[in-house]
Amino acid sequence: MEEAGLYSAAYRVFLTLCAVGLLAAQAMQPMLARGIKAGRGTQMARALRGALLDLAAFALAVLAAAELAGGRALGFLFGSQYEAMGPTFILLCVGLTWYSVGLPAGYSSIAGDRNERYLAGAATAGAVSLGLNLVLIPPLGTIGAATATAVAFASATLIWLLATRLLDRAMLALVVLLAVSSGGGVASAAAPAAGPAVGAITAAGAISLALGRRRLGARER
Repeated sequence: MEEAGLYSAAYRVFLTLCAVGLLAAQAMQPMLARGIKAGRGTQMARALRGALLDLAAFALAVLAAAELAGGRALGFLFGSQYEAMGPTFILLCVGLTWYSVGLPAGYSSIAGDRNERYLAGAATAGAVSLGLNLVLIPPLGTIGAATATAVAFASATLIWLLATRLLDRAMLALVVLLAVSSGGGVASAAAPAAGPAVGAITAAGAISLALGRRRLGARER
C-alpha cells in the first residue's frame, strides 16, 4: 500500500503533463474538421504533422528532465521519500512521448468522421494496459504499472498513425526517434547512474527536433 501511495504522486505529475497533448488535440480538432470538410485534407495533414513534431519535442524535453533529475524533482514536490519513484517516473515519461504524438493523431480521425479509427487505438491501449498490468504489477510493482502504461500508449500511437495515414518519411523518422528514446528511458530507469548521460542525449534529440521543426516551418512559409 505504501508503494501505491508513492506511485500516485508520480502518476499525478504524469497526468498533468499529459494535459498538454490532450489540450492540443482538442484545440486542433475544429480546425481539422473544417479543413477536411472543405476539401483541404492534404493541407490539414501537413499542419497536423508539424504540430506532432512540436509536441514530440516537448515530450522528449520532459523525458530528458526526468532522466536527469526526475527523482529529485518528485522529492522536492512531495517529500524525500518520493525520490524512490524516479525510475518509475522515467517510464511514465516514456509513455508521455508516445501519448503526446498519438492522441492528437487519434483525434484527427474523429475530425474526419472516422471514429472507428480512434476507437481501434483506444481499445488496443486499454487491452494492452490491462493485460500487462495483470502480468507485470505482481513481480515488478510500480515499475510494472509504468511499463504497462508506456507500452499501451506506444501501441495506440502506432495504430493511430497508421489508421490516419500520417506515416510519411518525417513521421517514420519521428517514430524511430521515439523508439530509440524509449530504449534510453528504459536504460536510465534500470541503471539510474546512466541517467545523466542518457538525459543529455535525450535533451539533444529534443533540441534537434525543435530546431528542425523551426527550419521546416520557415521553408513552408
